[in-house]
Amino acid sequence: MRKLFSLAVAALVSLTAVSVFAADDSKEPAPYWFVGAKGGIQIVPTDFNHSKLITPAVGVQFGRFFTPEVGLRLDAQAWKSRGGLKSLDGTYDFKYVTGDIDLLLNLTNIFSKNKYHCFNTYFIAGVGAAYAWDNDDLTSAVKRLGSNLAEKNVNAWDDHRWSHNLRLGLACDYNFTRNWAVNLEVDANSLSDRFNSKINNNCDWQLTAMAGVTFKWGHPAKKAAPAPAPEPEPAPAPVPVAEPEPAPEPAPAPVVVPEPAPAPRVAEEAKFNFFYDINETTVSAKNDAEVARMNEWLKNHKVANASVTGYADAGTGNSRINAKLAQQRADNVTDMLAKKYGVAEGNIDTNSCGDKVQPYQENDKNRVVQIVLTEDIK
Repeated sequence: MRKLFSLAVAALVSLTAVSVFAADDSKEPAPYWFVGAKGGIQIVPTDFNHSKLITPAVGVQFGRFFTPEVGLRLDAQAWKSRGGLKSLDGTYDFKYVTGDIDLLLNLTNIFSKNKYHCFNTYFIAGVGAAYAWDNDDLTSAVKRLGSNLAEKNVNAWDDHRWSHNLRLGLACDYNFTRNWAVNLEVDANSLSDRFNSKINNNCDWQLTAMAGVTFKWGHPAKKAAPAPAPEPEPAPAPVPVAEPEPAPEPAPAPVVVPEPAPAPRVAEEAKFNFFYDINETTVSAKNDAEVARMNEWLKNHKVANASVTGYADAGTGNSRINAKLAQQRADNVTDMLAKKYGVAEGNIDTNSCGDKVQPYQENDKNRVVQIVLTEDIK
């Protein structure tokens, strides 16, 4: 059992080294809240057959990371523990629950200059209390065997038992989305000498290994890149001013002054925005008014060029998924302009910014396709 525990610790340390290099600066890491549930096994080792002392365990946690490196949590673990007696050639079960306040240190962020990673490894140190009860199996056996009990270090408690609980541990998690992660945790808990009803003048050690799932929320919003400044409109062409007529000479021929040529007409430009719901890529009924406005403009202008740019919001999903959604939105609008309105595909410039650029402060508005149409005045 100790070899397995040491192997799990070594694996977590290895994941720390790997995760330091798996950075993603597109997301803000902290502060955020988290809540999780987990399940696994526990053992309080003694001189009995260790394989028979392993029992199931479950746990819950709730906490907050205040910085990318430091967090606190409330953690509870429970179910049942088990001891063994050679006199019985068997085991005895009792129920327990532990509650701790744990300090969490994100080792990945401590050793990396980048502060968001898909993989993270944590050091855990905590203090709390343990409560055990329902030790009827052992108390009945002690009364039945009496002086025939071979073990001299048995000190069975009945009713219930309180104990301190000091914890050291390691954990790792994998963020498969911005808000959800799966995790693995191994802990060593120091308990009072009588926790497993045996006295050896040393603290009992409870070793736990659990896997679980965690929900994280309240991350700071990613600061949107500033929208590019609009290009200045071209200055109107100067209107020629007629020169003053010369003083009349005797019997001069009439002087004809040509009228000034009209100023060249400037091409008109129009901008349109189509907004989308989460995971939506086609133009829905919510954009009917904007589609009608674009349709009216196209009836009255001959379009030479169209610029189509797709975006996704950084508040949901991840960069890979958001890049795909933004590209699909832009491609669908390009297809609509070409097939429904007859704009030549060679005159359409299609782009996708994913969630790297956020044109709006409000997160949900960044699920958008921006269209710029320019009139052909030749």
